[in-house]
Amino acid sequence: MSEPEDGVTKPKQIKKPRRPLPQVFSMVRYSDETGVSGTGIVGSGVILSSGAVMFEWFSATPSINQYQSFDAFLAVHIDPHPSNETEIQWHFGGPDEEEEL
Repeated sequence: MSEPEDGVTKPKQIKKPRRPLPQVFSMVRYSDETGVSGTGIVGSGVILSSGAVMFEWFSATPSINQYQSFDAFLAVHIDPHPSNETEIQWHFGGPDEEEEL
């Protein structure tokens, strides 16, 4: 913090990151065709600044998986299973929202 002549402390300017900030999400399934992941919030993940995805399953045999991209994650766990009625819930904004600093 810097202190100007008027005695009021003002925060320093924060530079915008060169890469996007991580995006946090949860995966909700309203149905489970295989009986493995269950229904409700079945896991959570983060899209890292590089675009890679880390995802943690909350199933009876929990695991953490890594994917090269969000598209790769969708191609494995959502697109092939339309009957699961899966929804992605974004926390702290979604991938299309600009982060203000």
